[in-house]
Amino acid sequence: MRTLLLGLLALSFAIAAPSQTGLTGWNRDGQTWLVWNDNLTFTGTESVSIYRSSAPITTLSELQAAERIGRLYPQDWRAGRLQASHPGATWTVPDAGGAPRVLLPNEGLFVYTPHAAGSEWFAVVKTEQLATGPFTFTGPIVQTLAPIVPHRQRVGVDAGHPYAIHACWVDGRDDPDSGLAGFPVMGSASCCGIAFVFAVFEPVAGLPAAPMPAVVFLHGGGGSYWTYRPSRSAAVRIDLHLGNGLYVTPDESVYLNAGGNVMNAGTRWFGTCVDFDRFVDVATLPAAGTVVVDFAQRRLAWLLDWLQQARGVDARRTAMAGLSMGGRGTHLFLRTRPERLAAALAFVMPVTWNDGTGTALFGTAAQNLPTNLPGAPGAADVFDPTVSLSPLPRPFARYVDGTTDAEAPWDGKPPVHVALDAQRVGAAIYWDGRGHTASSPTGWIGQFFTGSPKHGVDYLTRYRADQSFPAFHDIDHDLATGGQQPHPGDPVLPANGDPHGTWGGWFEWDPASIVDSATTWSGRLWLETAAAWPADNAPLPQARASVTLRRTQAFQAAPHEVLWVTLQRATAPFPVFVARAVQAGADGAVTIADLPFGATQVVLTVARVAAGGALVAYGDATAGCNGVPGIAGNLAPQLGAAGFVVVHGNAPPNGLGVALFGSAPAQAPVLGIELLVELLAPPAILLPAIADAGGNSGLPVPIPNDPGLLGSQWYSQVAWIDACAPAGFAASRGLAIVVQP
Repeated sequence: MRTLLLGLLALSFAIAAPSQTGLTGWNRDGQTWLVWNDNLTFTGTESVSIYRSSAPITTLSELQAAERIGRLYPQDWRAGRLQASHPGATWTVPDAGGAPRVLLPNEGLFVYTPHAAGSEWFAVVKTEQLATGPFTFTGPIVQTLAPIVPHRQRVGVDAGHPYAIHACWVDGRDDPDSGLAGFPVMGSASCCGIAFVFAVFEPVAGLPAAPMPAVVFLHGGGGSYWTYRPSRSAAVRIDLHLGNGLYVTPDESVYLNAGGNVMNAGTRWFGTCVDFDRFVDVATLPAAGTVVVDFAQRRLAWLLDWLQQARGVDARRTAMAGLSMGGRGTHLFLRTRPERLAAALAFVMPVTWNDGTGTALFGTAAQNLPTNLPGAPGAADVFDPTVSLSPLPRPFARYVDGTTDAEAPWDGKPPVHVALDAQRVGAAIYWDGRGHTASSPTGWIGQFFTGSPKHGVDYLTRYRADQSFPAFHDIDHDLATGGQQPHPGDPVLPANGDPHGTWGGWFEWDPASIVDSATTWSGRLWLETAAAWPADNAPLPQARASVTLRRTQAFQAAPHEVLWVTLQRATAPFPVFVARAVQAGADGAVTIADLPFGATQVVLTVARVAAGGALVAYGDATAGCNGVPGIAGNLAPQLGAAGFVVVHGNAPPNGLGVALFGSAPAQAPVLGIELLVELLAPPAILLPAIADAGGNSGLPVPIPNDPGLLGSQWYSQVAWIDACAPAGFAASRGLAIVVQP
């Protein structure tokens, strides 16, 4: 009898009005797949709603008492984003047995991610007919938990690259932290069940052995995963052909309500307000204090996990690139999750906030809504590329901007260039006369750096996340002109700086040459003068730059530790151009300022000074403006050590002082310091000490190869004129030197 009544009820709904019919469902691969026959007409922002319940949903009252778990626009279930690459395509989903099922054009789809095993009923109704019906239902569906995987949608070949397009359906929730292990919540509740689409392109010559590199390219605001495929390389003026790994293009957009019409818009590759409702006009202002969640960044992180687990991608050789909004997304990811990337490349990246039509997505700049990132930085701060979002070191990154860019305006770029250079994070900054994209009015054709191999995705695979690198900054390619040359100019339109230039792009290093041990860092560096691509060569044969060691692995300097630096030619007769002490910063970062570079390759070496029985510090120091002056030896004081130097650090920049060297220690208060070397009996040697701009100096003490010196003991100290010291003098501790065999 109950079956008959249910049948009559369904028939009465069908007679009353057209509806979704024939709802079926099953659970597979950790998700519940709901498919129905759609015979409705949708206009404006009309939608369907999906409900669930642990009890049957067979009557209108039961439907209205059930929990709504999702809502879709027709564009969602009709595979609007998939059709960006294949017009007319429909979704392909796994059936109950796991075989692919290609949906018919009139079949609707909703994908639900259960958080617990159990049996539930489901129903689908046109949202605007919730109060009256009709609706279609199914159940109970037995749901189990299993690893969630993407599902292949289309395959083909593009410019010789075999490819597969995949989709994974998002778990959207009110609680962004309630996701399953390995599958986080990746959207607000209104985004539950939308598809995350991405394409994976293989090399023309075939896949290399795993683990292999990968580059993930993020599209701009008006594009899709299909815009930056390899066959579009000539049109977009970027070499997108990856020859030794996987090239991946994800999609970033949602269908939303814009003034009563459904439009497709991106979330700037970051995310949305936690309660973002895409069925409410996107111009709606969020409430003060609403949290903006990094849903899009989570999708990218999940994609990297899948590529590494299922496709053999090397986690240490995964890079990211993007253009416009994709350039912003790339920079967001390298700042929120820097440990996930080996390198990054950002074209025409927006650097300023634009409220645009996305108010409901993440508020306004004035609101600066808090985000879910550690420390809850505001959304406007997150979109500022100069703001740090992680304590971990960033990967090496290239930034390419255009002085005629009208969409990511040039006048915001020079201050960001200056700030990134000052942060010493490892940024190679380029600019020329290009517009926003290759198809913009000023275009990219003929622009100075267009075509550089360093701006192609293949070049990104030479870097590793587990390898240190030299960050070039404070660069000057014109030693006859003051300041950094070339220079992007003032933040004005039209641009008034050099028409093209780069900070860092005309310097290079060999990743295979990097030595990173507990005691030494070294690498082969050079100024580009013989690159195959003309624009990659420096304009003059000499230049100067400072270098900061980044992402050091075994070589970890202590705060304010004194180190010894040499810069020498990489080929015979190996002359040394620089030999001096430097001191690590308060954070342990090692910067070697103002190094000379020419046409020959050089080896930069930074070594930890010797310590222990051969070199023993004693006595008390007197602090000055820069803290406690440092003293150490550059190497073990052995017989025949002609290059032994007593190195000084943490002195006043360009300061004056006196270095003491004697054969007996002392301990006496003199001029506000503790004198630690006997001056008179036996007499000590006093030599002038002159610090460089970094507060470093050295006292060369060559040790002859004389057996009679074995075991002899010597003592040294340095004192500096320092206005911050109690009596106007700061001094180091004493250093006892025992000559070793």
